Amino acid sequence: MKPLSRLIQYSFLFFALSLLIGCSGSILEKPDKYPRNSTDAQNAKIQKGIEFFDNGKYTEAINTYQEVLTENPDNVWALYEQSMTYSKIGDYNKSLSTAILGSTFQSKYINDFYLLIGNAYDNLGKSAEALKVYKYGLDQAPQNSMLWFNQGVTQFKVGKSEEARNSFKNAIILNPKHASSYYALATVYLASTAYRVPAILTIARFLILEPVGKRADLMRKELRKAIDGNVEKGENANSFNVLITTNQPVDEGNFAALDMILGLSGAAQKSEKAKGESEYINSTLLLIIESLDKKSDNTLFIYTHLLPYFKELQSKKYTAIMTDYILQKKNNTDPAVKNFIKWSESYDWEKSGN
Repeated sequence: MKPLSRLIQYSFLFFALSLLIGCSGSILEKPDKYPRNSTDAQNAKIQKGIEFFDNGKYTEAINTYQEVLTENPDNVWALYEQSMTYSKIGDYNKSLSTAILGSTFQSKYINDFYLLIGNAYDNLGKSAEALKVYKYGLDQAPQNSMLWFNQGVTQFKVGKSEEARNSFKNAIILNPKHASSYYALATVYLASTAYRVPAILTIARFLILEPVGKRADLMRKELRKAIDGNVEKGENANSFNVLITTNQPVDEGNFAALDMILGLSGAAQKSEKAKGESEYINSTLLLIIESLDKKSDNTLFIYTHLLPYFKELQSKKYTAIMTDYILQKKNNTDPAVKNFIKWSESYDWEKSGN
């Protein structure tokens, strides 16, 4: 079949699949076609398009990918790169139609196409459709951390906080070094005063992975606020009140007693200014790590995933250097920080939860 007639066929397929997902509420169908092999010349063009993309020349990149697709409409690599470029410039309709076509082929890019389709729908204000796509993708590939992450972003956006928490936790379990998943989970925790302890540990882990930048600056502020969260100034000059949240949910763990202890510690710090910032935050983190027993609930995320990491960190006597690092009192040029990072990067996450 000539390329032009193939393109006409696929143009109809774009339309049909858009109706299938966007209007009927049905789910994407399993891919039933195989891509045509990319020639060496086409591969070279795609690489040139990627160079254009990396240098911010998005129009040139799109045009280069289109040259390949005119020759070979079944080139899934070109379809993927073109859809991603359309997404980058905010043309979500074209990103969507291109990714939908790509998702009809059995290829290594299939999960990436689901991500692009979901992202396009979400940015087009069709979050319900995005969630259907992510669910379908996860039904096919439950071990794909980015599908869990993107699903969580959309769930949180539409107010499904509990579902978002679960999605972000699954993303972290599958990819413990993905900073954005910790950032997102911390954001969900911080939306409620009931999850102060989980928020503190999650922020600390995020800052270990991403200690510099705008997101890190924001999370450092949130860490300080979370540590001081239930202490407010009293009527007298040197008096402070410890606020207690009653009927705290226990779906992430029972932290009521620890919240009270942290509040008393915070009140003492505010009234006496007995410790510098690093010492105070370090002592708070130590208090949390030492107070929690990883055997107390071996089904909850904090106990099965984060706590074993922080328990081992403590046993290696890295708590103080970690605190200086996440507060950026010391950076990764410091020999002690280098040792800590080396340990952290080599930590065996398979041990968590076992």
